[in-house]
Amino acid sequence: MACNAAVRRLNNNDMISFQRLQHIAFSGSSSEESIRERIEKGEYSRDEYWGAVDGAGNVQSGMVIYQYLQYLDGHKASMAGVGGVASLPEIRRTGFIRKIFQNVFADCRERGTVLSYLYPFSHAYYKQFGYANCGFAFTYTLPTGAARKIETAGSVCEFKKDETEIKNKLSKVYEAHASRHNLMLCHDTVHFENFFEIEHLSPVHIYYWKNEADEIRSWVKYKKDGDKIFVEYIAWEDHEAMMGILQFLGMFEGAAGSICMNVKCSPEFLPELIWTDLYHISSERKCLGMARIMDAKAALGMMRAPCGEGKFTVRVTDKYADWNSGTYSVEFGGGQSRVSISSAEPDVDVTEEALAQLVFGVFDFATAEKYIKDIKVGGNRETLSKVFVKKQLLLNDYF
Repeated sequence: MACNAAVRRLNNNDMISFQRLQHIAFSGSSSEESIRERIEKGEYSRDEYWGAVDGAGNVQSGMVIYQYLQYLDGHKASMAGVGGVASLPEIRRTGFIRKIFQNVFADCRERGTVLSYLYPFSHAYYKQFGYANCGFAFTYTLPTGAARKIETAGSVCEFKKDETEIKNKLSKVYEAHASRHNLMLCHDTVHFENFFEIEHLSPVHIYYWKNEADEIRSWVKYKKDGDKIFVEYIAWEDHEAMMGILQFLGMFEGAAGSICMNVKCSPEFLPELIWTDLYHISSERKCLGMARIMDAKAALGMMRAPCGEGKFTVRVTDKYADWNSGTYSVEFGGGQSRVSISSAEPDVDVTEEALAQLVFGVFDFATAEKYIKDIKVGGNRETLSKVFVKKQLLLNDYF
């Protein structure tokens, strides 16, 4: 079915039609009155809405773009989070989502956005727009008793929502934890203003662990339900702090038989080295989503440089963000990198998808070269292997 519609950024006048589209696509429900109340409160102004709008003002296709900061090798990189991608059933496969992506990508280029990220309904569908699989993380169900046996010093305290100074310290612990993992989001935005809001009689609690120097170094957000402790978030600054907060969860031995990590766990967490009875550990692999590099030069410059000095060149072919296509020379030394446009023969040729997987560190270079057909090596393999290493990936925020 053909449909004439203009692709543009949506405004408050489009919100009722946009939300109707979302309800049709995702089976949600809300009243027109509640949508108008959210408009009055400015709740739709914190994000960006894009859509294809017909002559009668009806949103036929659309998506939401969330402006985040995402960690890339310790740097806070601007990131466009994509969500709510939908079309009315009668106009699907007519190319409007593609046109919206074209407009969103152009906007990202104009504002200097470095990365983009989404959770796909279909990996193959978003692959056509240059998004790359970021692999998996694990959730675990663990017997409580083993955590009780962890030997640590320090102490734990409950967090109460009016403790502003403590909340700021918990936020610093989160950022320290997040910055060690590529893909994690910086929580210093309005999207997470209620993250530490805990009501007095809420079933959800936050406890934090302090070391012997009385420094807050880790925390956990959880709720107890029947025989289980459900961990909703957990963060630590170092190994000692991780063991301290796990030992606190073990204090529920006798009241709860298992600890259920509803949150995807950091690669730093290795339960097989803490829980000796492996038969009672179960795990589930969770998809981390898909990432895309919107500014290849900036992303290459943010990569953590290896020890010593060196240089490599990479030629990028980006079918959907052609401004990324070209050859980049990367010189590194003293922990810093300098990226410039080059006319030299490349050491490696990559597509936009392969570039994202190498930069984020989804695979080490040898594995990537072996399995990803879009990587063509011309030389300098030793340097490339030092630069493109496997890294810690994690993301627990959904949008």
